[in-house]
Amino acid sequence: MSAPRKQSRSFWSLFNEVGEPDAESEAPRFTDLLGEIGASAPGEDSPRNCALSPDRDYCFWAMRNLPVEEAAKHLLVCGCTGSGKTIAIQLFLQSIAHRFQPRSADPKAPEQLILFDAKTDLMPTLAGLGFLP
Repeated sequence: MSAPRKQSRSFWSLFNEVGEPDAESEAPRFTDLLGEIGASAPGEDSPRNCALSPDRDYCFWAMRNLPVEEAAKHLLVCGCTGSGKTIAIQLFLQSIAHRFQPRSADPKAPEQLILFDAKTDLMPTLAGLGFLP
């Protein structure tokens, strides 16, 4: 006789503050987190420097110079029309471009960037950085 199966938690239970949904509850609103992104850390008087960092150890994301080791390996950018998705990606690409070399320079480079740009909005930025598709 096999051991009873452990019940897996539902997706919604992963959000402790939200709990299990019901017919009358709203989905979690991630826009509530936007205020946290630009907020100062405790004890800071103002937001951190938002300028693009020339330092190889940092990348620009969410209005911060984020240490590369804290950056996620995968990224999904979503938002409504006109919310700044393309601008955010352009700034991010400019901040990490120095970590990558054009394919012709070193085809065995250890780091890779795979970008899916269905509308080709980012092609001018990539071309300006020396990364032609």
